[in-house]
Amino acid sequence: MTTNDFTFKDRIEAIKVRLVSTHGASDEFTGVLAAEIAGGTGLEGALHAANHAAAVLVSTPRDINQ
Repeated sequence: MTTNDFTFKDRIEAIKVRLVSTHGASDEFTGVLAAEIAGGTGLEGALHAANHAAAVLVSTPRDINQ
């Protein structure tokens, strides 16, 4: 991934979670990534935040009371 003159070549490891549903995972990841970058977070930090947010989403039941 490249932004300006910076190339990010490392791999962001997946966070191991108990999968409940993948609905909205890419939307969550992309939204958090964009928000973090817009807020001034560097690319690596933004990728980690987006990865974490998507992991939380896919491991959370739709009914949080379950």
